[in-house]
Amino acid sequence: MPNTTVDSPSYEKVLEPDLIEALLREICIVFANGNSFCARLIAVRYNEELWFESKSGQKWMVQRKAVTGIRPLHKAPGRQ
Repeated sequence: MPNTTVDSPSYEKVLEPDLIEALLREICIVFANGNSFCARLIAVRYNEELWFESKSGQKWMVQRKAVTGIRPLHKAPGRQ
């Protein structure tokens, strides 16, 4: 009898949405590298780089693994 366990729908890998990508174009409060800042998230590249832009137009990149917290500026934590 062939093993059909791997063919079972319950064993399929479920792709979860990237919660950080949902924040694109939002002004965010970011905690990274022991600091915090407020900037607009403008891009997520290679699933590793988070690109931000300040209100003066300055752009910079933060490694995703360095981010310990991120949330939209105009939404309280835990609220939709």
